[in-house]
Amino acid sequence: MATFAVLLLTTRAASDAQDVFHAGWFTENLLTQALVMLLLRGARGRDGASGPVRYAAAALAAIGLLLPVSPLGPTLAMSPLPPLYYLLLAAVLSLYAAALKAARSRMSQP
Repeated sequence: MATFAVLLLTTRAASDAQDVFHAGWFTENLLTQALVMLLLRGARGRDGASGPVRYAAAALAAIGLLLPVSPLGPTLAMSPLPPLYYLLLAAVLSLYAAALKAARSRMSQP
């Protein structure tokens, strides 16, 4: 719900609102998946994600952030996102990371 609220707030005034929404949804989903890879991978008794998992998560995050502003963005019906979107997305992802960590610690307790 928070993602939809952020997208509604930041895309409403854009002349190309649909393309901005696509870019925002794409970016949020890839960053969320990268976060899950990093945070949940360590749940198997490791201190954290292994090198290859960290590299894959970083690549996924880079693609999510750069593709909308790349020359391929318009081809994929994506437009650059407003700066406010990134600020609000950081807040949403921080809350999501806290919830993942809390759920993971709760699941690992007997």
